[in-house]
Amino acid sequence: MRRIGAIFVACLLVTAVVAAERSAPFDSPIAGFHVVKPAGWSFLTADQNAAAVKGLQLSDKELQEVMEKYATAPLVAMTKYPEPFADVNPSFKVNIKPFGPFKGKDAKEIAGRYPADIAAGLERC
Repeated sequence: MRRIGAIFVACLLVTAVVAAERSAPFDSPIAGFHVVKPAGWSFLTADQNAAAVKGLQLSDKELQEVMEKYATAPLVAMTKYPEPFADVNPSFKVNIKPFGPFKGKDAKEIAGRYPADIAAGLERC
């Protein structure tokens, strides 16, 4: 009977690990945002994100101070490797900001308005 119990527990643990490795959706009905976390990636909590930002060691100290001062908790954040991670860690974060002049416009309309600015920003990444 103990052997069956041990096998059952082992199966539960394997199932939990496999489920954690699968892709997982994130939905925010209020923001109207949906994204699927890739398999093997991890969601970050707000505290983990703040620690990751504070843990950055940039050569430009002024930029680092500004980032730490104005960093806000993202709507959703995920990383390829669990934090803390000693090397470059691919990440995906979504922050929500007030619409300002973009109120009532969809993402395609906003992106179409500034294609050169967006392209230049992407080239710097």
